[in-house]
Formats: sequence, C-alpha cells, structure tokens
Amino acid sequence: MNGWNKDGRGGVKAAPIVGWKTATLMNQTSDIFLRPEFSVPPDLDGVSALQFGLTALQARALSEQLVAHADRLGPWTTFPSANPVGLVPTVGAGRWGMIGMARAGLG
Repeated sequence: MNGWNKDGRGGVKAAPIVGWKTATLMNQTSDIFLRPEFSVPPDLDGVSALQFGLTALQARALSEQLVAHADRLGPWTTFPSANPVGLVPTVGAGRWGMIGMARAGLG
C-alpha cells in the first residue's frame, strides 16, 4: 500500500466513516456532492467531515470500486470491539448499518 499515510508502526492510518450525505447539484465542475463524516481515533467522540464534488462518471467508478471491495468481504464482517452490536450486515448505508443511515440522514 505504497503512497498511503501510515502510523509509526507502519499500519495504514484510517478514520472510520460514521455517516455521509450526498446531493445531486449540478454546477460547472460537479454533478454530485459527497460529504463523508468521520471520527478520529482514539476517542471517536468528535465528528469531522470533508466535502467533495464528483462528476457522474467519477461517482460510478467510485461506487464500482467500493462494491468490488465489499463483495470480497462477503455479506458479514466484524467491527472493532468498540461496536456494541458486534456483527451487522454490511448491506445498507454507512459503516454501522442503520446507525450509519440515521447519521447520514437516510434512516
């Protein structure tokens, strides 16, 4: 995983996605807006967000790559022990299933 940000032990640094928002707003550079919301370890209490503008072609390519990765994992995955639910299906929106949907304003 060359080119990825890593911690002092060589592990990939990653903040968990806790929700997201999307909007279809066409302007001169973007067709779709994406706002992933994330928490930063170790406390995971605060939520931050980044906002991106994607073309329709970029959105399709991104979704295809995410689906391909999810398909390799199968329909079930285990989350860190901080997740009180334990096992939840990965089908649906957000990292935490229905919780992710509610935080993303979809549930």
